[in-house]
Amino acid sequence: MNTGDTVEGRYQIERLLGQGGDGKVFQAHDLELDKRVAIKTLLPQSLADRRSIAQLKSEVRLAQDLRDENICGVYHFHISDSEPFIVMEFIDGEKLSDFIFRQPGHSCGEVTFRRVAAQILKAVEYAHGAGVIHRDLKTSNIMIRRDESVRVLDFGIAASLKDAHSRATGGEVALSIHYASPEQIRGERSSVAMDIYSLGCVFTRCDGASAVQAGRRAATAPDEAAGSDAGRLADAEPGGAGVPGEGR
Repeated sequence: MNTGDTVEGRYQIERLLGQGGDGKVFQAHDLELDKRVAIKTLLPQSLADRRSIAQLKSEVRLAQDLRDENICGVYHFHISDSEPFIVMEFIDGEKLSDFIFRQPGHSCGEVTFRRVAAQILKAVEYAHGAGVIHRDLKTSNIMIRRDESVRVLDFGIAASLKDAHSRATGGEVALSIHYASPEQIRGERSSVAMDIYSLGCVFTRCDGASAVQAGRRAATAPDEAAGSDAGRLADAEPGGAGVPGEGR
């Protein structure tokens, strides 16, 4: 997939937005609906076995059902032998990590932090209520639009791609170590508490801490952190509505 290509007779590729270990992200024009979209290409090895395909399909379906103004919309999942891809809402903005860097002292002031954090919490709480766990919350998976409205990206999808890559290569699952909870590092079953811990790391970054500082306890994963800090975070009540029970 390259700039200028028309994919599936519908999506005209306009420019490369970024790339990472699991593929590339392009800005494209949906010719049928006459709107801008984002297309995330996936490495073929991400779908190297039936289990990976089934898992990713399931995560995409769950993400498609999420209808919240602070969650990036997922429209379509196309499987092919050469270059599978996901079509998503195009977000005209920047990553939260870049937004923080632009703030005075590389730290969000109280008013900005409250505005941004409230939207992130609203999105995550809504997804948890629908039984969807993100499993890879970090500043690069949160976008800030020009009007400072928030979009949380890749609910379940990013983590599923990491799982698939691990199975394909025979290596360990690559965690976002500065944001991963002790339970996640230990390979425990996915839970709401994992996302809440990651949110704590994200919010610490908003306050000016480096990624290493924000995730120091996650990186060392002491047992006492799982029993105390993570436990207290799991009992918190974002948005005043309480934390839903466990889900995917």
